[in-house]
Amino acid sequence: MIENTKKRKWDDTGNMQNSNDKQQKLSNASLDEEIENNPYLAHLRKTEKLIAGQTTAAQAEKIEDGDINPFTGKRFTQKYKDILQKRRSLPVHAHREEFLNLIHNNQMILLVGETGSGKTTQIPQFLVYDEQPQERGKMIACTQPRRVAAMSVAKRVADEMDVTIGEEVGYSIRFEDCTSPKTILKYMTDGMLLREAMTDPKLTRYSAIILDEAHERTLATDILMGLIKKVILFYNFFLSTNKIIIYLWIVI
Repeated sequence: MIENTKKRKWDDTGNMQNSNDKQQKLSNASLDEEIENNPYLAHLRKTEKLIAGQTTAAQAEKIEDGDINPFTGKRFTQKYKDILQKRRSLPVHAHREEFLNLIHNNQMILLVGETGSGKTTQIPQFLVYDEQPQERGKMIACTQPRRVAAMSVAKRVADEMDVTIGEEVGYSIRFEDCTSPKTILKYMTDGMLLREAMTDPKLTRYSAIILDEAHERTLATDILMGLIKKVILFYNFFLSTNKIIIYLWIVI
């Protein structure tokens, strides 16, 4: 009789525990739904984790369409959302997935596009989402043959990414370095990258380099092409011996 009583108490306790578990699950589900639907709780939403070098266009666009800026942790502004719609209308956007496939399967690629197609502003951003340079303490460099272009494009891209110029997106020209330890995308003149190569021949600060307007064949760009050819051979050698696993992507 005593054993039966104890058993019933144990069953009652077990049922109570199961009931508490169900209530907890319902509570968590309600909380997740509230976070998802309440704009004031947007900062609590879980963002999708991208894997460097394996990003798809759909994954990147999902984050771009979200509420939280993955580079600042702040909510996207309305200005960003308005600009995003215009960016999506650029011709280069239709080839985002194709570009990512090329990057994932090649260490160096050559892109050709009409003026105004969005190459200078969009391709670097595609790489930022794919490479995730901030996770490795790296940057992406995009060279320009002229100082004014480096400055103006950097400011435009900072607006498009909804970040502050000089922080996550910056520029480097002669006598002016508008970057910070937070910088993950840097626009710079080809001469400045060449100057950096004098002290860092392997360009170890960068996970990807874009030589924009390479067809203009400036002296600095031509020298950089020869230098980067040697850098690629260096990385390929160590990749073949399994001593290094980080690619240096080159886009011309």
